[in-house]
Formats: sequence, C-alpha cells, structure tokens
Amino acid sequence: MANPEHLAILKKGVKAWNEWREENPYIRPDLSDENLSLAIFSYANLSRVDLGGASLIKANLSRVDLSEANLSRANLHHVDF
Repeated sequence: MANPEHLAILKKGVKAWNEWREENPYIRPDLSDENLSLAIFSYANLSRVDLGGASLIKANLSRVDLSEANLSRANLHHVDF
C-alpha cells in the first residue's frame, strides 16, 4: 500500500516531487498498489520508487527516470514511455 505522504507530494506535481526527491535522496518512495492511471509523470524522478502492483494504465512516463524502480505486478497497459 502506498505511503500517504508520498502520494500527497506526488499530487502537487512533478516539480514539487522532483524537489522533494532531491531533498530526500535516501528515502525509497512507496507508491505501491496505487491507481496512477492516466497520470502524467513526464520528467519525474521515479528512480528507486516502489510501484509494485500499481495501476499505470495509459500513464505518461516519457523521459521518466525509472532506474532501480520496482515495477513488479504493475499494470503498464498502454503506457507512453
């Protein structure tokens, strides 16, 4: 289950998310099992993020850093990479 604090930051937008990630490089964000369908994450830093079991249907992940991200069980149907 996703961490509510991490979700709240993400909902503020990519700029706020990336700034938070820069300020907290040692935190492994948890967005697991969350419905993130249709989300626009262009240029987001999603490295080391737990997206296990998340629904990312039709999400925009273009130019996203997904290095070391956990995508196991994630639904990536029609994702724009």
